[in-house]
Amino acid sequence: MVGETVAKTISKVKNIEIIPIHHLEGIYWHLESKIRSLKPPYLCLLVSGGHTQIIDCDDYGQYSILGETIDDACGEAFDKVGKLLNLEYPGGPKVAQLAKVGNSERFNFPRALTQKETLTLVLVD
Repeated sequence: MVGETVAKTISKVKNIEIIPIHHLEGIYWHLESKIRSLKPPYLCLLVSGGHTQIIDCDDYGQYSILGETIDDACGEAFDKVGKLLNLEYPGGPKVAQLAKVGNSERFNFPRALTQKETLTLVLVD
């Protein structure tokens, strides 16, 4: 609600029209502004703090969710790690910041199925 109030205030002060869109649609538009060659139709893998979805972007304003997590979004794992490290909530941004200065060589994690180019998903209806 605070963001909406700020947006409406700026709109009135600057005499700029507000275009109401879903915040996730704003992410798709942001992608298209950064990758000029990206035009619908395309598939979008959206991984954020609160959403993990595969979306079929048919055209502007025409989106279908093909699959999504049914419990925690991938981004929530960062907050859970933050909690384990006794960081203030949300811990995700601090965990990401710490990861940039961490030692990527400290642990040797195995890589599974590296000989196959595949994407395996479990989509439960």
